[in-house]
Amino acid sequence: MEAASDGGFPFAPSEVEERLLSFMPDRPANEVAPPIDAMLTDFDSRLWVRDYRLPGQDSVTWRVWDIDRERLLFTVSMDGEDRLLDARGDVVLLRRLDAFDAHQVVVTPLRPEQAKGGT
Repeated sequence: MEAASDGGFPFAPSEVEERLLSFMPDRPANEVAPPIDAMLTDFDSRLWVRDYRLPGQDSVTWRVWDIDRERLLFTVSMDGEDRLLDARGDVVLLRRLDAFDAHQVVVTPLRPEQAKGGT
């Protein structure tokens, strides 16, 4: 405290770095991943991460992760106009526009061609 009040440091900056590094666990470098547009935690405590959606893009890709095990479970391709509200198991709750541009809430199962296995 006294050294800080005088404008000096009680130890060299290299010692600070060594101390901080000793507390940090070894973690692998992050993989290159697509930019994230949205995230949602579903009823089953899975993390849904939506890849960035370009304007005018007609579909979106969601990557579904097991938070506890930090692994990708599956990816889902959905209509770009649907809004994901929640999910449980292989059923999703969506908000979408009907033929009359009215909002409706839809509960629908994921089809095998929508969901693809993870790693």
